[in-house]
Amino acid sequence: MLTITTDPEVYGPREDSFFLLDTLAHEQLSGRALEIGVGTGVIALNLAHRFHEVVGVDIDPRAVALARENAETNSVTNVHFYFSDLFSSVPGTFDVIILNPPYCPSDGLFPQDLCCDGGPDGRKTIDAFLSRFSEFLAPEGKAYLLQSSLSDIEKTITLLKARDFDCTVLARMPLFFEELAVLRIQHPGFKIHASRYERRNCMTRREEIIQLLLENEMNSLELAHHFKTTKKTILSDLEHIRRSLRNKHEELVVKMPVCNHCGYTFTLTSVKEPSKCPHCNSEWIDPPTYRVVP
Repeated sequence: MLTITTDPEVYGPREDSFFLLDTLAHEQLSGRALEIGVGTGVIALNLAHRFHEVVGVDIDPRAVALARENAETNSVTNVHFYFSDLFSSVPGTFDVIILNPPYCPSDGLFPQDLCCDGGPDGRKTIDAFLSRFSEFLAPEGKAYLLQSSLSDIEKTITLLKARDFDCTVLARMPLFFEELAVLRIQHPGFKIHASRYERRNCMTRREEIIQLLLENEMNSLELAHHFKTTKKTILSDLEHIRRSLRNKHEELVVKMPVCNHCGYTFTLTSVKEPSKCPHCNSEWIDPPTYRVVP
């Protein structure tokens, strides 16, 4: 049993923490894990034995220091705690990503309480997480999100399913004034049609991308996972392809990104992907998809 030191200024183990741990006890977990918003480190440290490495981050330096102290106290050496505002300082990709976010609608009640203040509708951190988590999730990875009915669980499920993510409610726990739920989120399964696509050793990556997009409408993240490279590299390839096809009998068609918060549809003149909506500043944006048409 772990010894966890607490601090009144840091979010400590509570009902939601133990509910999340109990739910994850029934999941198959392995590889490299990331926990965002570690607090005392209780979740990362309790799960450490199931992974070869765990990275834990928090926006509160005091929480990071306390989590490191608890790791040392319990002689857990494969967990590394860092300061990060969500994914701002997170390196690489992960097989498992875990978030127990601040989900209380604040109405200005918790202006200094980072561990409770979820913004006006309780979704400030949740929406910011949903806008970027897939960039850091391995192709076969799983993300686990604990959410309260105070911040609209069904809205999260609807948003994820609209983007074709596999989203499963693993468990629910009713409390006096709310209900908690743990969601398991996985990448959408896309199928590459093989009727016209055949990999050739002599083909460049850009030639292969063109062949893929002749049969499939895909976004940059799906292409990055397929070629085991970065989104930045894929976007550079796509821009080169867009220009090179101008003088040929094919065209790279871009399905424009849409803001999931206000419905704003972007107009792009290149393949560069927007990070924030100019109308509402939301980062929850459906990415553009690409297809090559003759």
